[in-house]
Amino acid sequence: MLNRRDFLKGAFVAGTAVAGGAVVAGCSPSTSDGSSQNTQNANASQTDDTLASTGSKNSNANSWLPERVEVKPEDVVETLETKLLIVGAGNAGMIAAATACDEGLDFLVVDAGTTTARGRSYIGAVNTTHTKEAGVTVDENKLLNELTRYASGKCDQRVIKLWIKESAEMIDWLDGIMVPAGYIPTLDTAIDAACGGTDYFVPVVHHGHRAGDGVDPSKHRNDVLEAYIAEKGHEVLYGYNLVALERDGEGPVTGAYFETPEGYVLIQAENTLLATGGYAANADMIRALAPDVPTRVTTGNFIPTNTGQGIICALQIGAIKDVETSTMIFDRGACVPGTAAGYVEGTDQFPSNIDFNMGSQPFLKVNINGERFANESCPYDTMLNQGSLQPNGVYCQIMDSSMKEDIARFATIGCSKTTIQNFDNWFEGGQVAPSMGPTLPELIEQGVMIQADTLEELAEGLQIPVDTFVATVDRYNELYALGEDEDFGKEAHRLSALDTPPYYGFTMSGSMLTTIDGLRIDDECRVLDEKRQPIEGLYAAGDCSGSFFADNYPEYVVGVACGRTLTFARHVAKALA
Repeated sequence: MLNRRDFLKGAFVAGTAVAGGAVVAGCSPSTSDGSSQNTQNANASQTDDTLASTGSKNSNANSWLPERVEVKPEDVVETLETKLLIVGAGNAGMIAAATACDEGLDFLVVDAGTTTARGRSYIGAVNTTHTKEAGVTVDENKLLNELTRYASGKCDQRVIKLWIKESAEMIDWLDGIMVPAGYIPTLDTAIDAACGGTDYFVPVVHHGHRAGDGVDPSKHRNDVLEAYIAEKGHEVLYGYNLVALERDGEGPVTGAYFETPEGYVLIQAENTLLATGGYAANADMIRALAPDVPTRVTTGNFIPTNTGQGIICALQIGAIKDVETSTMIFDRGACVPGTAAGYVEGTDQFPSNIDFNMGSQPFLKVNINGERFANESCPYDTMLNQGSLQPNGVYCQIMDSSMKEDIARFATIGCSKTTIQNFDNWFEGGQVAPSMGPTLPELIEQGVMIQADTLEELAEGLQIPVDTFVATVDRYNELYALGEDEDFGKEAHRLSALDTPPYYGFTMSGSMLTTIDGLRIDDECRVLDEKRQPIEGLYAAGDCSGSFFADNYPEYVVGVACGRTLTFARHVAKALA
C-alpha cells in the first residue's frame, strides 16, 4: 500500500504493480498547520517482494498527485447545500440524477464541461427481461468467475456481483425512460463464441437503445436523461471544475469545492458521488501509472475532461485506488505509414485522431518488417499488446476486394459489428455511424488507406519490405486454402484469401477511450480508505471507481464497463433515498 507521502518522496516507481491487487493510497487529511494525520506507516507495509517495477525511467512519476488545494473562506463566492452531490454529468452522473429524481431525493449534479458526456450505447446487463424473452439464461456464477479470471483475481467479487444482480432492474427502469423518448430496446443474441483461438465465455449481455423513426440521430442517452430531469425541475450545473473535497480529519466527506467562472463555489452535501470518469486525458497520470499504454496507442479517443480529478481529490483526503491499471484501448488507431505509437515527442498528444472501426476485424496483420506476428482473432487489447512488442508499436492490416464477404463471415461481436452494418456507405463515401470513422475515399485522400493493384505496390505504399511481405501473404493464402491456421491457431472462418485486387492496407495501433482502474470501493460503492474501510459520505461510480477490472478490458463480456457504470450509479441514488 502506498500513501501520498511515499509518492512525494519518490518511493513510487512509475507503473508499480502490487501482488494480490493491492492499492495506491492518497494522503491522510491534514491539520490546519499542514501536518499529516496519517496513522499508518506505509513504508512498513511496502516490501521488495510486493513491489515490481516496470522499468520506467520517468523522473516526473509523482507530479500527477499535487497537494490538496486549500480554498480560503473569503474566496468562496457561493455556498450551496444538498443531500446528494453528483460530480460529473456523464454515464454515471446522469443515471444517478434521473434515479434521484424518481426517488424524490434532494440532489445537485455538476460538470466541468458545457454539455453532458456522450452516452456509450453498449450496456452490459445480466438475465434481463429481454434475455428471458429471447430464451437465454446467463450462468451468473460462471460470469462472476470469468470476470475474476480476466482480472487475475485482482478484483472484489462482491463488487462484480452488484452488477450481476442489479443490472437487470437497471435496464427495465432505463427502458421506461428511453422508450417514451422514441428509442427501441435492443439485445444482441448473435454472438460467436469461437473466437480468440481458445475457449472464452461469451455471455448474452449486450443491450442498447436504437433511435426510432423521427428521433434525432445526433442525440444520445444522456441528452434524454438531461431532458428527463429538466421536466422534473432539475438542471446540470456546467462549468464546475472540482478542485477539492471537504473532509475534517478522518470524519465524513461533507461536500466539495469547485472553480467556476464566477469564482469558488462550495457545495455542502451529506453525500458525494464521484462520477468524474477516468484519467485518459491526463498524460502525467498515464505516464506514471500506466507507462505501457503509449507503447500501443496512436489515437486519443477520450473525453477531454477525463483528467482523473475525482480520483486525485479523493486520494488527497485519504482514499485508495487500484494499483493494477486497466485501460479501454480498442485496436482502431489508424494512422499514416511511418507513424510510431506513443505521445508525440515533447507533447501530450498522440500522433493520430482517427478511430477506425475496421481495425478490429481479424484480417491479416503484419508488422513494419512485413511479418505476421499473432493470432488476429482475439480481444482488442490482446491484439494491441502483441502489436506493442513490434517495431514502433504499430502494424498493418491487409485486405483485398473481397473484404465485405470476409467481414460478414468473420461474425465479430460487440461494437466491431459497426463495420459490416455500415460497409456499403463506408465503401462508397456515404453517411456512416460516427463510430465507424472516416469513409474509404476519405482515408485514401488522407494517405491513411493505401490502395494498390499489386502486393508489391501495397508494400511500398505501407513502407514495409516487399519480399518479406509477399512471402507472408503467400503463406497466409496457403493457410486459407488449407482451412487451418497452423501458425497461430486462428479459427478457419476468420482466415481470408488475399488474391483479388485491388489490395488495401493501413497502419494502425490502439485508440484509447478511457481508463477503468479507479478508487477502491465496496459493494455499496463507498470509497475506501487506507484501512479498507469506507469513507463516510463518499461514493464513486463509473470509470473513476475501481475494484472491478485489472490489466485489461473484458471485451467478450460486451458492454460490461458501461453496464457496471449505470448499475452502480443507480444503486447509490436508490440507497441514499
